[in-house]
Amino acid sequence: MTHKAKEKSIYKNREGHEFMERNLNLLTVEEARSILRVGRNVMYDLIKNGVPHIKVGKQIRIPYDGLIAWINQQTIAS
Repeated sequence: MTHKAKEKSIYKNREGHEFMERNLNLLTVEEARSILRVGRNVMYDLIKNGVPHIKVGKQIRIPYDGLIAWINQQTIAS
């Protein structure tokens, strides 16, 4: 079985420092609400009340793994 190494792109920031792109699987609010199939207001309420998130400046990002873990915690066994 052959494994392909993921290629990482090298970028330069404003100061000219190089950095490598990392796939951190951060979702936008729109992407997260699409996964949950909820409206915009409901998504922001969920963020206020426990959906894991980070702020990047004024923008909100939801870690994909954190969202999945949160969903699993909310699941009610029947």
